Amino acid sequence: MNNTELRADILLGMNSYILECIGDEFVTQRWLADGIPDGADVDEVREIAEDEREFERISYLFGNLVCDFR
Repeated sequence: MNNTELRADILLGMNSYILECIGDEFVTQRWLADGIPDGADVDEVREIAEDEREFERISYLFGNLVCDFR
């Protein structure tokens, strides 16, 4: 597995966690606006994963949203 595939898997996991486990409208809306776009397919997530800065930005957003939610 290369770095892009690993990052794509991580992004998909973060996306699933936000959408399926958090259940807070503000968090979900922020994630869809600034994280993984609503309805993004695997190919779109791979494109995001190819950009290291974008991956880091979204990872940081995920951490902030999850920590703030608790």
